[in-house]
Amino acid sequence: MIEHSNVNYLAEKSRLASIMSNTLLASFTCHFCFIPLFLWLDVEEMVVLNIFSTIALFLSLVLIKNQRFIPAFIIGTGELITHAILAVHYIGWGSGFHYYLIVLTPFIFFWPYWNIKTKLGASSFLFILYLVLFYYAKSSTPVHILEAWKLDFTTILTAFSAFLIFAAVALYYQNSVNRVEASLLEANRRLESLANIDPLTTLHNRRIIEEKIGEEKEQHYVQGRVFSIIMSDIDHFKVLNDTYGHQIGDLVLVSVSKILKHATRTGDVVARWGGEEFLILLPDTGAREAYEVAERMRVAVENTPIFIDDADIRITMTFGVAECSFETGINECIKMADKALYRGKKAGRNAVVLLDQLDS
Repeated sequence: MIEHSNVNYLAEKSRLASIMSNTLLASFTCHFCFIPLFLWLDVEEMVVLNIFSTIALFLSLVLIKNQRFIPAFIIGTGELITHAILAVHYIGWGSGFHYYLIVLTPFIFFWPYWNIKTKLGASSFLFILYLVLFYYAKSSTPVHILEAWKLDFTTILTAFSAFLIFAAVALYYQNSVNRVEASLLEANRRLESLANIDPLTTLHNRRIIEEKIGEEKEQHYVQGRVFSIIMSDIDHFKVLNDTYGHQIGDLVLVSVSKILKHATRTGDVVARWGGEEFLILLPDTGAREAYEVAERMRVAVENTPIFIDDADIRITMTFGVAECSFETGINECIKMADKALYRGKKAGRNAVVLLDQLDS
């Protein structure tokens, strides 16, 4: 639990560093470009203001690199608020620097160190400050009266800088959404795999093989065709576990699963039924053909030595084969194969037994 919390904390810090770096870098670039603009407009106060702004924003970037987010946030937001107020005072509302107050609003809600009440209070403060600046600009004359076309040009650049900052945020969150969606898809894929696959052998598990048998019944309901299933079991597996240990027993199960898959046909479904038992579904397959597939698997298992460490392990398996039709229930079909397997075990193991050879 602690480890999971640490991972979330580190991920949160990484996201915060990324978004603050992107937005402050965009702000730094815009303010740096404003220096020659106001030199050209001959507004010395704004030149000095933007020099201090670039220094403040650069300092914020350095602080973020050192993961000192709170002072970086204070300096960055303080600079933007101060810049908006002084710009309105010196060159008027028409310069567009009041947009900075709007740009700050989403950052307040991104800030993870405040609760929702504090965030609402801070955003309300920005709105009130915006209104105060608006009425201040209406009731007073700016220190510098710019020509109309110069003021329009300044407004366009200011609006562009605001859009640039918003674009940096939007790009970050678009990438974040894409990463989250990709992570969710991967997590869902893994969950689906865990729900469908036996973790030891990577074969289908019991739930999936039952579903596939049901699908096979539905698929062949109209055509009236048959299918077969094979229930198999490793002979004397308990003795093997007692002799070599459960870890070796698990490795044997993995090796057997590979042998069975290799010996079956394309379209056949091999699943781990439980313990040392395996269930194989053979679609559109009659009893005799299923018997031949089971015999091929039996021979492959018997003739394939399993080398683990210094041990040369030889095993055999018993197979019970049952032909199923659409009238046969899934549980009944599995019971038929299990009954055939039981007869094979009782008869001496290492055998393939077909149900129609029995007095069932």
